[in-house]
Amino acid sequence: MKAQLARWTAGFMVSTFLLCGGTARAQQFELLHSFTIGGNARWPEGSLTLSGSTLYGMTSYNGSDNGDGTIFKINTDGTGFSLLRDFGVVSLDPRIPLNSLTLGGSTLYGVSSGGGAGTDGTVFKIDTDGTGFSKLHEFYGGASDGQSPQGPLLLSGSTLYGTTQYGGDNDIGTVFKVNTDGTGFTLLHEFRGWGNGDGSRPYGALVLSGSTLYGMSQGGAGRVFKLNTDGSGYTNLHSFAVGEGAVPNGTLTLNGSTLYGYTTQGGDSDYGVLFSIQTDGSGYTNLHEFAGGVADGMWPKNDAPLLADGKLYGMTRSGGSANYGTVWSYNLVPEPSTSLLLAVGLAGLMARRRRSGKR
Repeated sequence: MKAQLARWTAGFMVSTFLLCGGTARAQQFELLHSFTIGGNARWPEGSLTLSGSTLYGMTSYNGSDNGDGTIFKINTDGTGFSLLRDFGVVSLDPRIPLNSLTLGGSTLYGVSSGGGAGTDGTVFKIDTDGTGFSKLHEFYGGASDGQSPQGPLLLSGSTLYGTTQYGGDNDIGTVFKVNTDGTGFTLLHEFRGWGNGDGSRPYGALVLSGSTLYGMSQGGAGRVFKLNTDGSGYTNLHSFAVGEGAVPNGTLTLNGSTLYGYTTQGGDSDYGVLFSIQTDGSGYTNLHEFAGGVADGMWPKNDAPLLADGKLYGMTRSGGSANYGTVWSYNLVPEPSTSLLLAVGLAGLMARRRRSGKR
């Protein structure tokens, strides 16, 4: 009996060792690319856009003399990094993209925060092979136009929806739409400010569910809001508070009834958080608090988490080996806790003892 008990005990200890650290645990966070001072692109902005096994993104600075930003691509395994366009080379070109690209077929749509004939930003398109670049709208600001778009575009049919940080009647931001051929530019909403029960300075793209648009604004510590596609029905869903994130500079990702997004401040290191919230405004949760350093990023700015195969992919403006930004992934499937693993191992041991008729 002593020998049998010893075998049971040894088996339980080996099982517990293997479950709790005897083998490498599944890695959730992985760096795919570090932007460096010697490279042609620096300070990634916005979210990644996936097509097949290729990710597309933009940086707000580049290695050439103009320094007005780039469009790049990279494979999901971290290989094949290359530039598709170097901004600022041509007169009246877009300048300083602070956001991400939107894919429609083989065409990428985006906005720049500056440049264009009005110098207040542009809406543009480019093919995934780097050809076919053109400007769809050039912003001039004022009550009848937006100014400084800094969030990605939402494509629905042949209509692009977007936001600007400034412009509109109160000069604190707008929601707009424009057709993919550059016609039909219209302001849908002009923000009225925190004191009027509205937001201000939206900083990110809109996401669509049915006829409802979801987005975020920066006024105060920031808000998550919803708005109908006809411009009616503005509603505040969540106001960020102490202990959560702060200053949402990104775009929401919708999966079912869950929205995922970033803030650029908040968390233990105050470098921003990855969060989730339900579409009815309930269930706010910090999923990851960015800590900086060589193994983590910091300051995710105007970035939308990309959801694929149970993982979220994104970028940070700083952090990584050279502190010039990172590309990362986050596994949404949580690992079981040590106490749960111990309980499972103990339950297995007791089950084996009951089958043998021992107590």
